[in-house]
Amino acid sequence: MMRRHRQSGASLLIALIMLIVVMLLGVTAARMSLMNEKSSRSDRDRQIAFEAAEAALRDAELDLSAGSAHSANVRGQMDAFPALPGRCHESGPFAGLCRAGNTPLWASFNMLAPTPWIDYGRYSAQHFPYGAASLAARPPRYLIELITVGKSAASASAVQRLRVTAVGFGSRESTQVVLQSIYTIHAAPDSPYKPPVRISWREIGNWQEI
Repeated sequence: MMRRHRQSGASLLIALIMLIVVMLLGVTAARMSLMNEKSSRSDRDRQIAFEAAEAALRDAELDLSAGSAHSANVRGQMDAFPALPGRCHESGPFAGLCRAGNTPLWASFNMLAPTPWIDYGRYSAQHFPYGAASLAARPPRYLIELITVGKSAASASAVQRLRVTAVGFGSRESTQVVLQSIYTIHAAPDSPYKPPVRISWREIGNWQEI
C-alpha cells in the first residue's frame, strides 16, 4: 500500500510539471502571435503614411503646374516666392511658398502647424479620402521651398530649384512618413512656361508611435 501511494504522488508531480510546460508554451505562442500582429499592423500603417506622402508630392506637382502659360504669378515661378531668404507666404494665393535660407525651412516648422504647410487638394482641387477604417488619419501636407543649388560662378548665376517636402499620416496620426523631391523651376516670368520636372527623390524619415 505504501508503494502504491508513492507511485501516485510521483505521477501527480510529473503531470503538474507537464501542465506547467504546456502552459508556458501556450503563453509564449500567444505572445509571439501578438507581436507578429502588432508588427504587421505597424507595417501596414507605415505603408498608408508612405502612400499618402507620395500622393502629396503628386498634388504639389499639380499645384506648381497650375496657371496660365503667360502669367507671371503662377505658383511654380520664381516671382511667386518671397524676396527674402528664410521667409514664407503664410496666406493668400501664394501660401506655402518659401524661399530657403541657410537652414532648410521644412526642418524648422512643426509639421502639424496650420501654416505654412499646405493640405492636400488646397490648390489642385483634388480629394483625398481619410479618417475612416484603414485610411489615413488626416490628409497629407506639403511645403514648397525655392532653393539655390551649387555655388554661383563669376559668369553665371547659381542654379535654382524647387524643393517639395511632404508628410503623410497613417491610420494613426502619430505614424508619419516624410518624402522630399527636387524639381526644376520656370527660369523667368517672360519665358515660355514649362511645368516642373522631378529630378530627385528621397525619404527623409518616418516616426512610429511610441
